[in-house]
Amino acid sequence: MNFEVVLSDLTNKSQEFDGYSVAINSLVDSGKSELNSISGTEISGLYSQVSEYLEKLKNGYSKCQEWLTGYINDLNSLESNLAGFNCANIDTPRDFEIGFNDIFSKAVIPIIKGEKTTKAKTTKSGEIDYKTARYDGTTVWYAIIPKDQMPKLGIANDNYDYLSSEAPTSMAQRNNAKLAINFGLTGNPAGMIYANGKLVNDTGNPCDETLYMDQNGRLDSVRNDQYSTQDIIDMNPVWASKGFYTIARDGQYVDENTIDPSLSVDRHPRTFIGQEYSGNYVVGVCDGRGANEAGLTLREVYDFVNTEVTDDLRFLFNGDGGGSSAFIYDGKKLNSNTDGSERERPDLIYWT
Repeated sequence: MNFEVVLSDLTNKSQEFDGYSVAINSLVDSGKSELNSISGTEISGLYSQVSEYLEKLKNGYSKCQEWLTGYINDLNSLESNLAGFNCANIDTPRDFEIGFNDIFSKAVIPIIKGEKTTKAKTTKSGEIDYKTARYDGTTVWYAIIPKDQMPKLGIANDNYDYLSSEAPTSMAQRNNAKLAINFGLTGNPAGMIYANGKLVNDTGNPCDETLYMDQNGRLDSVRNDQYSTQDIIDMNPVWASKGFYTIARDGQYVDENTIDPSLSVDRHPRTFIGQEYSGNYVVGVCDGRGANEAGLTLREVYDFVNTEVTDDLRFLFNGDGGGSSAFIYDGKKLNSNTDGSERERPDLIYWT
């Protein structure tokens, strides 16, 4: 379908309707004026019938114009949604099936349901809000938070002497968090956790990565097989915590997973945090592992953030996901408990 030709034809029709509108409005006004000039009980019924007919004619035009406008908007939405789909990668029947599902979920379903996703707008300083979206059969909660509101790392039970665990909602409520997400892992894989100038924990798989925030609020990550705990402390971070893998550097997708490829390519609930070049923070959680919640791969998380949330992405990182994922707003967890109950975690990232 040539959208330019279709839209051109529809625009011409719209202009014709505009002409009809002037004529119809003129007819209605003239007709009512003529009817008002006639007196006599014998034509009172005629007046009502003609007036009703003229109103229906006018309303019919309005409905037609409303339909036309909606149709043009739907075509524009469809063209926009299809713009990112690449047919060049279709080589096998399975590729075609994946591609068809991609088109249908991203381009057609949002129009049918009226769910066209719009990019998040950066809130003004002092404001923290969130949005929800449906993406690839998955619900996502996300926000862009102003750069002057640096995220904090909350520690389970405020215990900075050794690793413990606590429900994320409990941590969020205790820290008066406006918005919070889970982040680190418990148990021996917990890795480095550093906050308030104290090393809370330092065990874990050396092939994972540590997310940290420097004194200027810049988020970044290092590989634990290339940087020691002391190396990270020497960077003088505000806080640091081990997550899984970096998703984007310098705005480009990367997959630094060296442990288990399935953790990247399988669909799961995800927790992600990142930063724009502007310095604003990008944060979100997606559902998954449910009948109507497919979950996202790491690549799909990147595509969602980079196309639906911001066009200024610099850095994106994947925290602990699955049943650990938690998006908390005003002390309430908004995403699903895929384990049936909330998992206790060693820390969380939050904003007040």
